Amino acid sequence: MEQDQSSSLFEMDIDSTDQAYLSSVSKWTRMISITGFVVCGLMLLLLAAFGSKIATLIASLSGLGQTNLAGMLIAVILIVFTYAAIWLYFLFKSSSLLKNGLQNRSTIDLA
Repeated sequence: MEQDQSSSLFEMDIDSTDQAYLSSVSKWTRMISITGFVVCGLMLLLLAAFGSKIATLIASLSGLGQTNLAGMLIAVILIVFTYAAIWLYFLFKSSSLLKNGLQNRSTIDLA
């Protein structure tokens, strides 16, 4: 009796409407994650190309003339980009698992 409960716990019955919704979610999350990767990459390229100009501009705008503040701001921006890249990676990974689970009808990939 316990085996019947455990097997029904992990088996999902998904009809065609649910498959269509999950397929749509998979496509949108993949598109959002790829777009996010491209935007983060372009921002990092711009930061690498114009980082020194941005640092001097921030230092002159702060009125203090300290470049440490600009360096710290650039470090915070890099931390935010790293956090966004990790989040986008997991979004892309979940999209891939969802797509594979729908194609293979694998409840392990869908769960």
